Amino acid sequence: MKFLEYEVYALSPLGRDSFQGYLRNDGRKIIIKKQADFTDIKVIEQLTYIEMQGIPHVLGITHYQEEEWLIFTWLEGKALNTQKRTPENIIQIIEKVLTLINKLFFLTDYHWFFLDLKMQHILIDENENILLIDFEHVYLSKKTSVKWQNIPSIGLNTAYCSPEIRENELSAKHHEYALALIALNIVQEQNTQALNKHKLHKALKQFPVDWQIKLKNALDGKGLVKRLENVDIDTKKDLDHDVSFKEKEIKVSKGQELFEDKDNIKSKDKLAKTEPFLFQHKIYLDNEKILNVQIDLTIESIVHD
Repeated sequence: MKFLEYEVYALSPLGRDSFQGYLRNDGRKIIIKKQADFTDIKVIEQLTYIEMQGIPHVLGITHYQEEEWLIFTWLEGKALNTQKRTPENIIQIIEKVLTLINKLFFLTDYHWFFLDLKMQHILIDENENILLIDFEHVYLSKKTSVKWQNIPSIGLNTAYCSPEIRENELSAKHHEYALALIALNIVQEQNTQALNKHKLHKALKQFPVDWQIKLKNALDGKGLVKRLENVDIDTKKDLDHDVSFKEKEIKVSKGQELFEDKDNIKSKDKLAKTEPFLFQHKIYLDNEKILNVQIDLTIESIVHD
């Protein structure tokens, strides 16, 4: 890829092989990182195109210490673990993180695998917006799972590895395990390594019953959310102004949650009322552009004849 080149100044170290500083041309605060530290070049490509709340954007490159560095926008926020939070607030944060990851899938049509997700990689700004940083160990794939042993420089932290690490492939359950562990760490104010079985049980009890089950499932490698299989419908229709469908894909997002209310289940032939979940539509227009549509749905009931 070709990047715009900028001059930067007032650089100071920030973590491992990162520096914060400012753009010479407009004084914006930025962060620079080595391109070689990124597991997947596709991540850099996508972050060059994407400009959205909560995700770093690649502005260009600079040369520093006789090396080429990527320039990212600065995201202002405090790390998730810097203040005490209630279980209710932690639940909201987890849901926002999953929503943000799902938006990345919706925008790019890639599944984003956060292979080394830590609480230090999740920031919260003054408006309680979620910010994700440090994309060096993120991997993109069209598939819903990846063979992690084939990924170079994966840099996995075993403390945050789900039971999937014992297998050949990693799925979204991997970073959902990390999110569950992060949630329990924060409520107990413990480091991951200090969170033994007794403390895990104690931390779980502080959450509502439904979330105790979800968090426990995530820790067992079963994932934090339940998923519906993709439903694909091929159709051709005419729209107003002579715009036609080439194909319409209706998808239930892999990253959205289906909450079952067991009190409302009266038979095996009915699906209980759910919380809103997301249908995604891709409309392929005649001018080869793609119109992305999102619809939040709530199922009241489904009865099979």
